Amino acid sequence: MPYTLIPITRTYLNGSTPRTGTVRLQLVGPMSNGGEIASREPLVATLNSQGKITLSVRATNDPGTVPASGGCYEVTETLSGLATVTYFIEAPYDGGPIDLATAPRLGQAIPPAVMFQPVNQKNLPNGYAGLDGSGRIPHDHLPTDIGSGGGGGSATPISGDDTDIQPLGSRAAGSSGKAADARHVHPTPPLHQLQPPTASVNAGGQRLVNLHDGVEPTDAATVGQIGQSVLGWINVKDKAYGAKGDGSTNDTTAIQAAIDACPPGGVVYLPQGRYRTSAPLVVPPTITVRGAHASMTGGPDLADPMAFLQPLTTFTGTAMIVFKSQSAGGYAAVSAEQRIENLMLDGSTLDGTKPVDGIYAEGNVQHVRLSNVTISRMSNNGVITGGVSNAFPYAWRLTNVLVDNCRGSGIVFTRMTDLTMIDCQATGCWNRGIVLSNVANSQVVGCRAEWNGSHGFHITGAWGNGTGSGGMLLASCSTDRNGGDGVRVDATGSTPVSVTNLVTRRDGRNNGGGGGSYAGLAVVGATVPVIGNTVTCYPGSDDDGSGANSPQYGVRLSGSSNVQLDNLYLHAAQQGLYNDGTNQSVTVGSLVTTVTGPTTAAVRTVRSSGDWVNARAAGAVGDGVTNDAPALQAAVNALAAAGGGTLYLPAGRYVLNAALTWASGVNLVGSGDRASILQSTNGNLDAITGTDISNVTIERVQLSGPGRGAGSAVRFTRFSAPATANITLRDVLIQSFGGDGVFMHALASSVLHRVRVRTCNGVGFHLQAPQDTILGGSSTSLTACSVEGCVVGGYWLDGMVYSSISSCAAQGMPFGYRLDSCRAVSVTGSGAEQCVTGLIVYGGNGAAVTGFYTEASDGTSVWLTNATSGVFLGGIVENLPGSGAVTCLKTDAGTFATAVGLIASKPNALNGTVNLLGQGDGSVTLAGRTVVPTAGTGARMGTATLVGGTVTVNTTAIQAGSVVMLTTQTPGGTVGALYVSARTAGTSFTISSNSSSDTSTVGWRILDQS
Repeated sequence: MPYTLIPITRTYLNGSTPRTGTVRLQLVGPMSNGGEIASREPLVATLNSQGKITLSVRATNDPGTVPASGGCYEVTETLSGLATVTYFIEAPYDGGPIDLATAPRLGQAIPPAVMFQPVNQKNLPNGYAGLDGSGRIPHDHLPTDIGSGGGGGSATPISGDDTDIQPLGSRAAGSSGKAADARHVHPTPPLHQLQPPTASVNAGGQRLVNLHDGVEPTDAATVGQIGQSVLGWINVKDKAYGAKGDGSTNDTTAIQAAIDACPPGGVVYLPQGRYRTSAPLVVPPTITVRGAHASMTGGPDLADPMAFLQPLTTFTGTAMIVFKSQSAGGYAAVSAEQRIENLMLDGSTLDGTKPVDGIYAEGNVQHVRLSNVTISRMSNNGVITGGVSNAFPYAWRLTNVLVDNCRGSGIVFTRMTDLTMIDCQATGCWNRGIVLSNVANSQVVGCRAEWNGSHGFHITGAWGNGTGSGGMLLASCSTDRNGGDGVRVDATGSTPVSVTNLVTRRDGRNNGGGGGSYAGLAVVGATVPVIGNTVTCYPGSDDDGSGANSPQYGVRLSGSSNVQLDNLYLHAAQQGLYNDGTNQSVTVGSLVTTVTGPTTAAVRTVRSSGDWVNARAAGAVGDGVTNDAPALQAAVNALAAAGGGTLYLPAGRYVLNAALTWASGVNLVGSGDRASILQSTNGNLDAITGTDISNVTIERVQLSGPGRGAGSAVRFTRFSAPATANITLRDVLIQSFGGDGVFMHALASSVLHRVRVRTCNGVGFHLQAPQDTILGGSSTSLTACSVEGCVVGGYWLDGMVYSSISSCAAQGMPFGYRLDSCRAVSVTGSGAEQCVTGLIVYGGNGAAVTGFYTEASDGTSVWLTNATSGVFLGGIVENLPGSGAVTCLKTDAGTFATAVGLIASKPNALNGTVNLLGQGDGSVTLAGRTVVPTAGTGARMGTATLVGGTVTVNTTAIQAGSVVMLTTQTPGGTVGALYVSARTAGTSFTISSNSSSDTSTVGWRILDQS
């Protein structure tokens, strides 16, 4: 049957001036006509030049339509000069035009159960009686004639005058002497007030017996007494509790009363409405609080019908709903089995000055269930738990929980053992989305974190390593446009964290700027093993195209103990898979694709099984006995023939009876320098060697030699190529080789990071620039490296330019550092201990040495020689020189340097040209001119007045061999000859005159040999 279209009109004026704007009509609830469901697409009309709107809405003309199929319309007026107004009107029934100015308005949307129908007798839809708010049928809704009773007798008229209404179950007689007959109707109370029958009910085959009496247990009057002991439901709007849900009344007391009255295992029901609260609602064990509907759109005005709690602006307390522990709540048993279902918590009325959480639990609160719950715009966190006396909530289950736009974090669980989260989402929270701190033995499945201010998922905290500890599973989850990392793992402990089927997108927004070292998946400082399988990352900007392309990395690994990854597709702005080399063990499988660049111009690098070779799969044994050199060499050759790749060395000791001849583009990656060991047994051969090598990374391995011969651990030389370029050694331990630890010829654009060399017979690091090319070795850095006990020396840079040594250490060698004919090479924040000479600068120019520390040197701390020039020394400290130490700073003839902040224990031998500021004895020498301090405890010149022909001068500058020059400044008394009569080195000296009556003022100056 077709719908009838009813015209809707109205003219809007401001005095006599037409207004401008729009009017929107939205059908609320379902409406059917002959079985056809009406569309609920909103209708919008724009005011014309006369300020008038005209549009048509659907109306039913099916007189057989039952009340549940009706509807009403929500009208929203957005007009010039006026605030937006929303109200409701009845859905019209097959009538003429409706003027919105005169149409009756409803107080609120009518639920579908009582939608409007064709009006008939007694002004009722089709003559059907409707339930009032308490579930009763008003008498004036009944027709004057009930009609034929079908087996119950003939019709009996009922009128208001002769109706004798008695309480349900009462045996009191009405005017006819009967408690309930056809003329005497019982009012029906709310369901929860009904009581069960006192005896079994006989249905009599088809109908109940004694319909007219209502005085026996089997009568119809007592059959209705089905009570809360059966259904266990309490409606907060029942008169016994009186909640209004009207958006203005404070319903806190009413709802809490209903919760407190609910029997164990019962349900407190909130029908559709906006329930305002002023204090937390405390839900005791086994009680379910269930609403009519929770909007999953994240806002209370975006969908209907709904039941939601909303705090008043006068709200006091830390959370809208609280679960208390047994002791805090005074419960007889453990606090458990609280449930919140189909309910929304809307904190949009909170301005942020009061930090209010949505749901909070503290202490041992077990087996809580949150299902179909929306928590929106809280001024603090959405859901959060805490501990009391080392007891924490346990074994919660969350299903279809949405936390939206909270000022804190979305969901925060701490030490929540046996947690299960399924299909939950945190969106737009100002801090983190979902925080999981030590949630042992837990599963998070199918959850989402989007547009949060910081990390989407944050797996953190101390997870422990005991038998009671446990890991967790993050499966089939996704992230999008979070400000920090999509998923960040920085948990400590030894329990494994498994991340599988993870989809990350556009994370690392970083306030629109991108960068920040953020990633789709970041494992940073984690000591828990992290296993990642099937992880994708896709970059992007904001929905409107603004903001930087992010994240910077697809997966970022830093400072973590054990990471295993496989089946990856990682597209990021800068680098798909980033390992900064600070991790102890990283295993990356063969099925990896990394992508960089914008999504419109992606550059893909696919790692197949052909360019990632496991040494064991290539035939190496790693048992410490078998000669693995042939198998490893074959693997290197195969990778080189394929265009490059990575040889992965699992934990083990791989014996090398021959040198491995390396190839450009082939990397060597182990499981850690204590786990993956290449053991060279031929002292006359290098362990790894190559000529004209470039683009090679060696990391997380140990190279161990036989302690004899002339072989080096790594030796790369240049023959015809411009340079040995782009070489990276990281997290490598080298020990016991007969030659050098690392020898690199013509090294350029390379990095040596955290490489340790011990007890080699040559030099620890020998970087030699070629003598037959103008390129030389350049642009190379040594950072956080160390050399110990090598026979020749520590760091020897020969002819290098534009390079640096920083945060490095040398111990127990003839020299710590040597720069031969280098240009613009710096040594920063480094030191040498127990070395004969700490640092030698031999020729060259432009060397800068800052923050250099020597201890227990047995010769010279810093030696400048062979006409080196332009050397800057800053913050050079000599401490506890050895018994053989001669000088702190030695500069040979022809050298030129500037020293600032020199602290010397031994004297300096300055034969070159030196600008010296603070040379340890307090003087300042500038280009050969000396300025001597005259004040302070270390003064080297000054005046003193004789008393009785003598005076003592206190200064720490005086030494046993110091020369003191004396002169009479102002004669006094009988002037005599002046001399130094006594001295105490480092403390004072005494000036005397051969005239005991000499009272002259004497000038003095201390000179020391330098």
